[in-house]
Amino acid sequence: EENGELSYKVRDLSNRLTQLQEALYETTEEHENSLAAWQQKQSKLESELGTTVNEKKYLEEHHLILQGKISLLEDQIKKLGEGSRQEKGDCMGDVLKLEELNQEVSSLKEQTLSLSKQIHQLENEKKKLEELETQRSRFENEKSQLQEIVTNLQTSLSEMTFQKERQENE
Repeated sequence: EENGELSYKVRDLSNRLTQLQEALYETTEEHENSLAAWQQKQSKLESELGTTVNEKKYLEEHHLILQGKISLLEDQIKKLGEGSRQEKGDCMGDVLKLEELNQEVSSLKEQTLSLSKQIHQLENEKKKLEELETQRSRFENEKSQLQEIVTNLQTSLSEMTFQKERQENE
């Protein structure tokens, strides 16, 4: 009777182990496919991130240069405005220069706004990359937990098989 019960337990455990091994195989296969896709995506994103980080640095430097130019031009505009008040007579050249400087300031402000938008977009892309890395870590943890469960079940099956053989030999 004990042999029958033990035999039933071994068969049941063997069936469960087979099911879990199949599930592990499917999960491992999915994991390997996902990992390959992830690695491709990660290398692409890392490449893009490197490019965008360099571009961001360039844009930030360009932004600072443009701000300096804007400040300089605004100072020149003030000087021209003050100078034109003091001078009398025809000062059409100064008026044209003032208008040109105002247009350049406006253009530089637009460029600055555009650069700020690009910097914001690059920071968003960096966040997405960090989120993908977090997902990959979780997936790795789940895989290792499943492997641990299968290993424990295989150990239990081996022990039960050993006990069954021992009882049959007695």
